[in-house]
Amino acid sequence: MVEEGAGKRALATLARIGARLDERERSVARDHQLTAPQVRALRLLADGCASPVALAKSMGLRPSTITGIVDRLERDGLLRRERVEADRRKVTLVLTQDGLERARALPPSVASELGPSLEGSLDAGSLAELLERVEGLLA
Repeated sequence: MVEEGAGKRALATLARIGARLDERERSVARDHQLTAPQVRALRLLADGCASPVALAKSMGLRPSTITGIVDRLERDGLLRRERVEADRRKVTLVLTQDGLERARALPPSVASELGPSLEGSLDAGSLAELLERVEGLLA
């Protein structure tokens, strides 16, 4: 039996976790003279995400928002857009040497640090159920 108010407590806890994650990313961004979305984009690009569409999907943002982030990273010399030879309408995002160095200088993301702990504390079925329920709240 679930205690009364447990749902509200769980949501409050999720909100606190989100706030801490956001603050950590903003702090990293400030320390590296970037915005939090630029930090996320650099990490994803360094991990092999190469198209604006894939970047938008990975970040949970609209392509129009990604365009602004990519424009600023390109302006700052951290990435370049390259046309795909087979389909000139498509663009690949490539980190410059400076962009790669900046991405490597970033500390690990909270998800990469805490993910293994969470995976180690719950069995696969419980973790899958938790994830499904939390994602259901966002739908």
